[in-house]
Amino acid sequence: MLCISPRRRCGPILIGLGLISLGLIGLGVEPVVTAQTPPDTKTKAPPRPTLSADQEKQIQSWQKSIAELKSQGRFTDAVGPARQIQALCERILGVDHWRSADARRGIGDLDLMARLPDQGRKAIQSVPALKARWDDSYRNGRYADAERVGREHLAIDLKWLGEAHPETAGSSNNLAVALRSQGKHAAAGPRRRHSPSPRLLLSRLP
Repeated sequence: MLCISPRRRCGPILIGLGLISLGLIGLGVEPVVTAQTPPDTKTKAPPRPTLSADQEKQIQSWQKSIAELKSQGRFTDAVGPARQIQALCERILGVDHWRSADARRGIGDLDLMARLPDQGRKAIQSVPALKARWDDSYRNGRYADAERVGREHLAIDLKWLGEAHPETAGSSNNLAVALRSQGKHAAAGPRRRHSPSPRLLLSRLP
């Protein structure tokens, strides 16, 4: 009840309430606290799953095996370690993680390469050596040689993988980089429409 009477009538009531509170404290009973703690509106996001150092090393080992098998034209055999990578990434990182998606695309690429005719499989088999030649030429400033290798690599990807394939985007970008390094910006410009995402572009530059 609110006290709206003159001060002389409220005095005894307040004194009485004070004595009651002191009595409760003396009995070991704490007064009821009516103040409420504001709710905690900050929610912590769950930690993102990551691969351990040992798991990363295992994936690197599988990737090395895949590269060796591809260089030998053994695309069907390379599917085995590729599926191991997919299973590990999906189990630890989740099926929606970009690394799991990359692993699935890698398996699809190997299936595609395995179904190519003999001429196509041999052409794709030569790609790792072409990539190594391009890297060596570009890093040592032999841009004209990098351009020639880049054109050869792009022709293989266009013929056997198609214009929309990510590998074709990468080889097209490599050729454009070699052309721009020689000041051939007009020739390099149209090829940039094939370029992959900025993350992939940066990974290919020295």
